[in-house]
Amino acid sequence: PLPLDVPYNTSPSTLPGDELQWLAIKAIRLDANWRAKNTRVRGLCPLIDDKSGQYVDQMQFLPGGKWLWTAQRTLKRESWYTRMGLWSLEDVSNSHRVWSTEISGIYRSCTLVQSSEGDFATLVVGVCDHRE
Repeated sequence: PLPLDVPYNTSPSTLPGDELQWLAIKAIRLDANWRAKNTRVRGLCPLIDDKSGQYVDQMQFLPGGKWLWTAQRTLKRESWYTRMGLWSLEDVSNSHRVWSTEISGIYRSCTLVQSSEGDFATLVVGVCDHRE
């Protein structure tokens, strides 16, 4: 399947032919780039600027690719915590965190689902609260 960048909650059959054609051309170019022996990366945007060696353990895009959820495990004062954030990628050159929280324990798994209208998301996180 080609990675068509159709607006969230929009059926491709409802789009005008010229718009659908342009989306298909972009998808074919993207697919060809990712399959190429030397993939061209057109841009890089760091989301976390943490000098303490933190990194993202897990990330998940919401449908439409405009939102990114991230999770990091971190050790503070001999206790494990999970830091989660939701990032707006509407304008990739100005990506920013719009929500974050920190909970005690280490996340093990998660599920993130966006509503059919796209106006809210539900996050369910499985957490282990003992030291590893």
